[in-house]
Amino acid sequence: SDKKVEIVEKIQESIDDDSSYIDAFKEVSVINNDIAKILFYSEIKSIEDLKNNSIKDLTKIKGIDKKTAKKIKKEIEKLNK
Repeated sequence: SDKKVEIVEKIQESIDDDSSYIDAFKEVSVINNDIAKILFYSEIKSIEDLKNNSIKDLTKIKGIDKKTAKKIKKEIEKLNK
């Protein structure tokens, strides 16, 4: 069962590695580590996922206010062009 513990620790480490969060959203300057983490825990793991969520959807996420959601959406729209 030691092996099981090792695996759990490895998963924990990868979750704690902030760069994996921020990498997914590096094109969006509004998204810092904290916001990236919040998005990840809300099953939003890519720019594509963000595109599929409205401002209203994003504001339902604890820790993301309307101002932040609007900024995120605005930046993503610029990326498309």
